[in-house]
Amino acid sequence: MTILRELENETKVIELTLENSAEFSSFCPEPQSELYRRLLGTETFIGLGIKRGSQAMGLTFGLKDDADTFWLKALELAPCCPDQYAQELLTTLAAVLRERGQRRILAFFTRYEKAPRLWLESQLTTFGFIEPEVYKKVYKLPYWGLEKTGLLRLELPEWAEIVNYSALPQDCWDELRSGAIPFPEDLSPFMRNPDIGTSIFLLREGKVIGWNITRRLNADSVYFQTLFVTEEYRASPLGIQLLAKALHLYLDNPENMYGIFGARPDNKELYRFIQKRFGRHCSDIAVDYQSIYNL
Repeated sequence: MTILRELENETKVIELTLENSAEFSSFCPEPQSELYRRLLGTETFIGLGIKRGSQAMGLTFGLKDDADTFWLKALELAPCCPDQYAQELLTTLAAVLRERGQRRILAFFTRYEKAPRLWLESQLTTFGFIEPEVYKKVYKLPYWGLEKTGLLRLELPEWAEIVNYSALPQDCWDELRSGAIPFPEDLSPFMRNPDIGTSIFLLREGKVIGWNITRRLNADSVYFQTLFVTEEYRASPLGIQLLAKALHLYLDNPENMYGIFGARPDNKELYRFIQKRFGRHCSDIAVDYQSIYNL
C-alpha cells in the first residue's frame, strides 16, 4: 500500500491499485462503478482512496489523456465523512498529477436547470476550480410536447432521399470512412447500436449530404444525438427539415414517449433553436457543466 499523505486520527490518502480497489468500490454509484472496474489497472487510470484506520472513507479517480489533461470521473465520500476529506483527496490528487506531468484537471457533472448546487460542484469550487460553465443542455420532451413545437409541419424538398441507417449502401459507408465528407468527431455517423427506427441519412443524387443519428435510452425514450448536414447546406433549413423527418419516424412508434435532445453553446444556431422551440414544452432540462483546475 502506497501512502501518499498522512493526516490526523490515523487518516491517510493512498493510491488505488488492483490489490486494494475492492474495499473502495462501494463508493462508486452507476455508471461510475462500471467505469471504475474497466479503467482500474490501465496506464491511463489514476485513483486515490482515503482511509481512517482500516476503514475506507472515500475515493477519487479519473484518467489522463495523451496530452496533459486529467479527466476527473468521481469524487465520493462515506456519509459520515467531513468535507475536509474531499479537499484532502483533491490536494493529494493535484500533487500526484503535477509530478506525472499533467497540467489541468477537467471535471464534468450534471444537474437539473434551476436545481441547487451539487455537493461535488461545491467541493470543486472550494478547492479552486473555475466557476462551472455550461457544456451542454439536454431537453426531455414528451411526445405531446414534440407535436407542439411546430416542426412536424416542415417537409424536405422533393429531391431529398431518406435512407434508414441499416439500409445505407456500402459505397456510401466507404465514402464516409474515406474522409471525403469532413465532419467533426462529435458529429460522426459511426455509432454502436443506433436506434434503427429513427436513425436516417439524407442523400442527393445518391450522395450522402447529412444524417440524424439517434440511440435508444430505454423502452420509451430516444436520444437525438447527432444532426449534421454538409457545409454547402448549412445556410438552408435542410438540417431542421431532416430533424422533422426523424421526429415523424419517432412518433410512428406508439411505444415512444420521450424524445431527448442535447445542444452545446458553441453550436450557437442549434443551441438557440432548441431553446426556442423545445424549452417551454420540456418535462425536464438537465445541464451538463464543465470546470477546469489548472495545475
